[in-house]
Amino acid sequence: MQDTGMTVLAMSIPLASAMQPGHQPALDLPGHASIRPRVSETGTALLPISAGQHQLALIAGLPCSQSYLIADLCRKLFAHRHGDCELLVVTDLTPETVERIAIVTGPVLFLAESADRALVQVARDAEFPIVVLNQRFSVAAHDYVATRGVSPQDAMRTMTRAQIGIEGLSEIPRAAVQEIGSDESALAVIERIAGALAISDGYAALLEADCDLTRPLSEIANEAMPHGYSPHDDDVQEMFRSLEAFYGFHPERSGGVLNVPLAALPDGVPPHLPATGAIDLTGVPRCLTFGPYFHLPKGRWKISFMFHSSGNISSNTLGFEVAVDHEIKVNQYFDVTASGKFAFECEFTVEDPYSSLEFRTYLLRGSIEGEFRPLALTIAPPAEGQSSTNRAIGAMTHAADPFN
Repeated sequence: MQDTGMTVLAMSIPLASAMQPGHQPALDLPGHASIRPRVSETGTALLPISAGQHQLALIAGLPCSQSYLIADLCRKLFAHRHGDCELLVVTDLTPETVERIAIVTGPVLFLAESADRALVQVARDAEFPIVVLNQRFSVAAHDYVATRGVSPQDAMRTMTRAQIGIEGLSEIPRAAVQEIGSDESALAVIERIAGALAISDGYAALLEADCDLTRPLSEIANEAMPHGYSPHDDDVQEMFRSLEAFYGFHPERSGGVLNVPLAALPDGVPPHLPATGAIDLTGVPRCLTFGPYFHLPKGRWKISFMFHSSGNISSNTLGFEVAVDHEIKVNQYFDVTASGKFAFECEFTVEDPYSSLEFRTYLLRGSIEGEFRPLALTIAPPAEGQSSTNRAIGAMTHAADPFN
């Protein structure tokens, strides 16, 4: 493919607002207290957690049934040991959250399902034990869709955000990362976590006497949480698995290559359906695709976007924009005068992993003909030795369409 050597133009276009996570239902376990996550929706303020001896531990996991089940079992472990224990779900340290923490006078266990930067920092400075649950992204995302009634796209965005918080907590030296297998018995999981929390096996035995924990953890979790729609579609499962290859701590992790499902890129025109097919370029200037609102670890990254375009008889002008860290990092446009496959590539730096990534494509001039079809979006670290600048760079290459 040959470099087109096209002009670069800087633009200033407002960013779309980030998607909000879905509703969080209550967890009702037989023989267990009802858990209703209480999460503030206001902005984050860095406020301290008091260093009270009653703050026993923090469990961090993806927002799914497994996390709530494990947290409640740990609460019962501490209740056997201390006579009582409350479970408090926290994701941030807003004044409302800190107030809820302050009024708890008895033993308390924290569950962080999507920790923000402030919570990670406070957990780092605190002294209570931290257990990080290493769960399969695809399993948690499937569960999130089934229990929250959200779209697969919302589940993907929420899980990538949660994974950043989990990785931040896992980097704290005293954090113990525990692999969670869906087929493993609940008793085996809770015994390992009890060991990480320095709780004797005797308390786990008392817990087993309360309820049957010899069954697989996933089976008990599925019974405990109300499940609605279940995404059995093969395409949905493949989307979740493609992200699992990038997120998490499991051995099959790809090592830094994120293949973004095209279904995570909505069409720029209402009703904003997934941009998985051809888009007619005829009409006024407009946004063609946006999203995916995923979160990336801090560092230098390279985007490669493949697309097909045809029918550009009078030339169409396409724009590409990358926004992260609450600012536009890349803003370029190219004139498309031929038909065929095209590849747009650019590099950028992520300083704030808690800021979601947005990649947009635009039609910058009104068009009387033409078609645009996204083919693939890949995000990966630049090849070693190839990144020689700190500024945003971008280029587009073209392979002629033999049928046009």
